Amino acid sequence: MKNKPELKDQARSYMPGGTYLTTSLNKNSQPEYLFSHGLGAYLYTTEGKKLLDVKLGHGTLLLGHCPPAVVRAVKQQVELGTTFSHVTEPSIQLARMIVEHVPCAEKVRFFNSGTEAILLSLRLIRAFTGKEKILKFEGAYHGFSDDLLFSTNYSNS
Repeated sequence: MKNKPELKDQARSYMPGGTYLTTSLNKNSQPEYLFSHGLGAYLYTTEGKKLLDVKLGHGTLLLGHCPPAVVRAVKQQVELGTTFSHVTEPSIQLARMIVEHVPCAEKVRFFNSGTEAILLSLRLIRAFTGKEKILKFEGAYHGFSDDLLFSTNYSNS
């Protein structure tokens, strides 16, 4: 495994700001850690440091990193194919489970990303209410839409 300074230099050479998104960083900041892997509620740095992951993929990792049941299910699914543009039996089963367990859910719409879900949700809400203004939490990331991509610096909130 390469050392931290060398990896940071490579990240800055090939990625703006040396990060995935520079929208949440001050222009003079750089990543404090580079991660090698995650397990459960923890991330491990390329230097072997164990850190509690308080972001958990911005909420997408509800079960933590590499939960055994999810890893097994993903391995099984990969053998059947990974991305379909059409409805599949597992997607119908998931929709049914959500509708059965969420009292207000009559039907479910799946999206490719959180940004896409937020964009279409805002469109629906604006059409239904006739209102144009939205409420956004200061310092939070709510997707990559122009309407929401401002004031995303977590460290200043």
